[in-house]
Amino acid sequence: MRNKMIIAAMVLLGTTSIFSLKSEAQILLGQPTSGGIQPVFSYWELKNSDVKIKLAQLATPLSGFVPLGENLEATFYFAGASNELTTPSNEYSLSGVGDARMQFSRSFSNDQLLFSAGFNIPTGKKKLNLSKEWLVIEYLSQNYLQFPITKYGEGFGFNALVGGATMLGKIRCGAGAMFEYTGEYEPYEGMEKYNPGDIISLNGGMELGERNRLLMANVIYTIFTTDQVAGKKIFKQSPLLELQTAASAGNDFGAATAELRYLARGRNTRYSEDESTLEQLKFYGNEFAAGLTLGKYFSKKWIFSLAGEMRLLGSNELNFGKSEIFGVGCGIGSRPEERFGIGLDYRYFTGSVDDNRIDLTGHQVLVSLSASL
Repeated sequence: MRNKMIIAAMVLLGTTSIFSLKSEAQILLGQPTSGGIQPVFSYWELKNSDVKIKLAQLATPLSGFVPLGENLEATFYFAGASNELTTPSNEYSLSGVGDARMQFSRSFSNDQLLFSAGFNIPTGKKKLNLSKEWLVIEYLSQNYLQFPITKYGEGFGFNALVGGATMLGKIRCGAGAMFEYTGEYEPYEGMEKYNPGDIISLNGGMELGERNRLLMANVIYTIFTTDQVAGKKIFKQSPLLELQTAASAGNDFGAATAELRYLARGRNTRYSEDESTLEQLKFYGNEFAAGLTLGKYFSKKWIFSLAGEMRLLGSNELNFGKSEIFGVGCGIGSRPEERFGIGLDYRYFTGSVDDNRIDLTGHQVLVSLSASL
């Protein structure tokens, strides 16, 4: 009955992008003990007629999965990163480790119900220097760039997820809900403690076909409570609606996967000193993304792949125009059935930002090492 829980696990990964290089606290029911490391080097350049900005990151995510008993399993995730930002007037750096994340998952009712609970352990770097490190975080968080690590330490946190799955004819259907809490912490030196809003995510999805021919669709709706500093409201992020669909096919000779995603954002709210509404603006535009990967098996042990992707970001209400990013790449790695795996993936990106005011180029290299028992 494990296949019935695949969809439940899938829809509970509420905020995980289908193009993400990492997976935090991913649910992998029915797998053997395994672990892996994925060093990622990312380099981006932004330039217009007068200014060139360079930002490089070397990230090292570690992840693992351990079955703890019948229908009970655990995952963990931990990462560190080193960043270098170069502007026309100065150079900035930021290095450190992030928080550790652990997730425990238990299935019930013949694997048709799933409960999962996780913890954010505040091991990461906090109290950053405003003059030396704030600007690095500002660029890492830009939605037109892609970095595996965009933040470091936060407060203690936990999440709870519940989901269910059933069969409707040949279609596997699932739905789930997630609540995530993050405690207060001091993000920058001398700043009062910041309490980020909680997250509630509702998810639904379907899956049709088998491993060699599969069609998947997801809808994810996420809402956020209000951020506070020193007990006062300062910011509230708008709800997010994310639509995902993917199709894959494969045989002993190769495999192909196509993915689409649409993310709709609303207006964020900023509050004044007396906690009254200061403004409501759309800080980030809506986003459409598409990706295609083609793979060819060699010697029944290795696969070579070619990939392409596109991201179109709409303009916001802060006088920042639309952005277009295109990526191509290739990779080689061991087949998933192998006990020990190794992979190498390269992506090249090009595009424009803010209605063609800024030219963008990027490079990303991912090395993957994994082992299972």
